[in-house]
Amino acid sequence: MKIVLGLLLPLASLAAPFATFPDGCVTPDGMTVDAQDRLVIAAANFADTKKPGALFRIDNPGERPYKWLDLPVNPVTGRCSPMGIAYGDDGALYVVDNQPWTGEALTKNQGRLLRLEIKDDKLASWRVIAEGMEHPNGVKFHKGKLYVSQSLLSGIKDTSGLLVS
Repeated sequence: MKIVLGLLLPLASLAAPFATFPDGCVTPDGMTVDAQDRLVIAAANFADTKKPGALFRIDNPGERPYKWLDLPVNPVTGRCSPMGIAYGDDGALYVVDNQPWTGEALTKNQGRLLRLEIKDDKLASWRVIAEGMEHPNGVKFHKGKLYVSQSLLSGIKDTSGLLVS
């Protein structure tokens, strides 16, 4: 037996996918759990960039994920590519937008960190907290501090010659 999302499940049941995503979620990535114990999933949709980046949600274990929110696009690229997501101590949802993942020249250093205010399950307001990031991919709140990871920092050179992240 194993506990998954608050349920005690036999290990054999873990061999099958826990969810089948709808067509609009071709590249699920980051996940978090909201105050109501619902699973929120970021979908950057790099596998099909014609599909917009969005947030999906599973409200109850065993249910099919559904598209919850479209995200504000970057005015330069016309896309949002959400990866890491986390709720902050302030109740806002923080989303890293990894624009450069596609490798297109237009997206270079267009990564952002977004702060979303959700009211009545809808996007009430949002703002850019940081921009000009190379490859942001993770975000976490811990003890009142916000941490963001970047998988590539090409402007920083290490004497070893290795990539810096």
